[in-house]
Amino acid sequence: MSFPELFALAVALAMDAFAVSVCSGCALKRVTTAHFLRLSLTFGFFQFLMPVIGWTLGLTVRGFIETWDHWLAFALLAWIGGNMLRDAFGIVAMVAMTPLVTIQSLGAVFKLKTILAAPIAMADEELEIIEL
Repeated sequence: MSFPELFALAVALAMDAFAVSVCSGCALKRVTTAHFLRLSLTFGFFQFLMPVIGWTLGLTVRGFIETWDHWLAFALLAWIGGNMLRDAFGIVAMVAMTPLVTIQSLGAVFKLKTILAAPIAMADEELEIIEL
């Protein structure tokens, strides 16, 4: 990563610490040096520690998750989308739309299976051409 990219990432990650620092400063009647040092050292330590923990855990579980990562992402996005639809339309509309979604899903699965099975069928048998 180039320096501007790293700088932009650091600024984005530090926005939460900035917001909490501003709120803490507004809440205190008088800010002392002890407050200033305690807050800045705490945020600095955890801003350093959290990416290190994430990197270490990522390297540790990578072997376990690599085969399932796309399904995990699909499940999380489907869950979030389902919650959005439920919140937007309500439970009655979701119950009414379930058969339509099921039929569309089954159609997509059938089409995918047909596309994947077509080269196998062509290789196994010779297709006959019917002229009209």
